[in-house]
Amino acid sequence: MSLDHGAAARDVLVSFPASAITLVRPQYESLVRAVWAAHAASKGELSRLLAPLSLDSQQAAKKLPGVPQMLEALERAGPPGASALLA
Repeated sequence: MSLDHGAAARDVLVSFPASAITLVRPQYESLVRAVWAAHAASKGELSRLLAPLSLDSQQAAKKLPGVPQMLEALERAGPPGASALLA
């Protein structure tokens, strides 16, 4: 599905750049979250991220860091250069 969204964003980029950016942002955020989860998330953060969907887990997920905080954590604990590539 991510590849389909990427192709759609590329197709509309010339005619509708704002719409293309709207399609790309969730992909970027998903990529950052995946790299952060693999390299910098704590066990508690991973538990909240992987919990089965419920009202409680949805509320707990709101306490996960945002993209800027994930990039900072990757800079400290991730592979060398990962945060620079994602910033």
